Amino acid sequence: MKAKQIFFDIVLLLTAPLFVFGAVTAIFFQSSFTTVVSASMEPNISPGDTLITRKIETASIKKDDVVVLPVPTNKALIYSHRVLTVIREPKGVVLQTKGDANPNPDKWLIKVTSEKTPKVIAVIPTSGIFNGWVDRRFVYLFLMATGLLLSLVAAFRLIRGGRSST
Repeated sequence: MKAKQIFFDIVLLLTAPLFVFGAVTAIFFQSSFTTVVSASMEPNISPGDTLITRKIETASIKKDDVVVLPVPTNKALIYSHRVLTVIREPKGVVLQTKGDANPNPDKWLIKVTSEKTPKVIAVIPTSGIFNGWVDRRFVYLFLMATGLLLSLVAAFRLIRGGRSST
């Protein structure tokens, strides 16, 4: 029984800081997560991959950045493509974008007038993991529930005053 408690304490000690670090990093860098649904950015980004984005000043967008923008023909949809051209204007920037897998640039120039724009800062290659029977929302719920459980166990142990002598 003692070995089981020590193992549990080690797992708690190692995983709780990771959840805290992830939460603090997401808040500090104003990060968010987006799931890719098309193959337009292959081979660098595949359908099912998770993009970690951070909002940057729109004026600081430069060539070769991968940004997340609304589709001009349907503002309810978003897409992530590489920036080919940046035209700076007094009230924003105009971007020419292109998917890495697409032979030609996008058919539109998109004017971005918002102060901040999501830029891709990392790609989590999850397409091979989540294209099967596992639904991504269950993974998110599992991670949140695990973080909550670890926090409750740590709080309980702190209030109780550590391990019992039995």
